[in-house]
Amino acid sequence: MSVHVLLCCLAASAVSSTDPIGDVYAFGDPGSPAAGTLPDLTEGSAFVDFGLGEMRFEFLFAEPVYPADDWDHYDQQLWGYVDIDLDVPPVDGANSRKSSFSGFASELGIEAYVDLSQVMGGSAPLLDASGNPIDSVYVPVVFAAELVTITIPVSDLPGPLAAGDQGGYAAFAAYFYDSSQMTSDVFPNGDGYLFVTPEPASGVLLASALMWWASPRPASRRQRRC
Repeated sequence: MSVHVLLCCLAASAVSSTDPIGDVYAFGDPGSPAAGTLPDLTEGSAFVDFGLGEMRFEFLFAEPVYPADDWDHYDQQLWGYVDIDLDVPPVDGANSRKSSFSGFASELGIEAYVDLSQVMGGSAPLLDASGNPIDSVYVPVVFAAELVTITIPVSDLPGPLAAGDQGGYAAFAAYFYDSSQMTSDVFPNGDGYLFVTPEPASGVLLASALMWWASPRPASRRQRRC
């Protein structure tokens, strides 16, 4: 039982934040009210897991959204960018898509981003800061009603995370808009970004727990009396 408690405590590492409902604004202009309601982000989260070898983002919206290649739901398509910064300090590198297009500053210099306007067949390209494909990598993007999940293999990312540096980190921000470029929302809300701290590999945790469990313990000094 002690081993399970140890694993649960050490393995939990993620970042998430809520976003106000109803704060959708006109495309690229935070000072103008939006004509529509999509895409209204309500929550975003991310984590890095070396045990699974992946970075994952989850974004929850107030209403169902659909991928850019779903023309049966053209008025509910989700377009936009997820900015990823992987170096120290985060201001190094090229400017983010959130800063360039949203009207808010992400305060990031990015090494990579995911372009949701290019989702096709359940995946989207992973691009460098200049918009060039990174080794022709396409990452899975799963749409499930209001929830969008993006999973990126750590090995496909530039920088220390790809080398398995568990002391590395990632910072991220996002900018979403509809396919007609009428309404938009940002994450996190307003200016700024969020850090996500990599989780230790689950295999390392398990090995550490087992070693602790199997290690010899001092003999009790209490003696049984007759």
